[in-house]
Amino acid sequence: MLNLNEPENPLSNDPSPNKWKFNVPTTIASVGLCLALAMLVFQHSRMQEMASISHTEQERFTSALNQKQTEISALQEENSRLKETARFHYDQAVAALNSADAANTDDADRTAISAFGVVEQRFPDDALANAAKQKIAALNGRIEARRVAIERAQLEVNQLINACHQGYVKVRQINAQTSVFTPYGHIDYYGQEQAHRQTEPYERSADTAKKRAQALLSSVPDPDGSLAKRVSACEDIGDDEQ
Repeated sequence: MLNLNEPENPLSNDPSPNKWKFNVPTTIASVGLCLALAMLVFQHSRMQEMASISHTEQERFTSALNQKQTEISALQEENSRLKETARFHYDQAVAALNSADAANTDDADRTAISAFGVVEQRFPDDALANAAKQKIAALNGRIEARRVAIERAQLEVNQLINACHQGYVKVRQINAQTSVFTPYGHIDYYGQEQAHRQTEPYERSADTAKKRAQALLSSVPDPDGSLAKRVSACEDIGDDEQ
């Protein structure tokens, strides 16, 4: 007859009836370890995928940057070529001329003259060189006209400065010729009185001229302030004028 009883496990000598039961804590730990390993494998795969995407984006960005740098270099070269033309420098000079018209000063005019001079000197065969030459002549004429106008406006003040100065020179000369003491060593009051009578008209005339010049300064052009300084110092006398 066949033996229908459960065959014995030849690999086990445990006669206990619980030899086929699971060890629950061990099983749970094993499953957890498998899950942890699976997560690590997934994260590693994901990181590799992201690194690949990042590398591709970086290559794309580098390519775009190189293209822009090439375009910038081309624009810089084109700009350099434009700067070597008569038209470019003439336009620069015209801008300086517009500023000079607004400023109305000799310094601004000279700046514009210098700018037009670049066109005339570097591009003598260009048609704009002749136009630049004409602009330079006009600006020089304006500087000269300004000088003449200032000189004419300052004429009366200069005459008053000269009158003031000459008056004080005369006062200095009279005082230099007047002796302070008599031959006997006493103060010469009479001589001092005589000298005062002689110098008084010159002093009064010189003082009047100075005050008149100072009053005119408010309505007379004095770009560098030199005229006002000369008015203030009109009574100063050099050693060679005594």
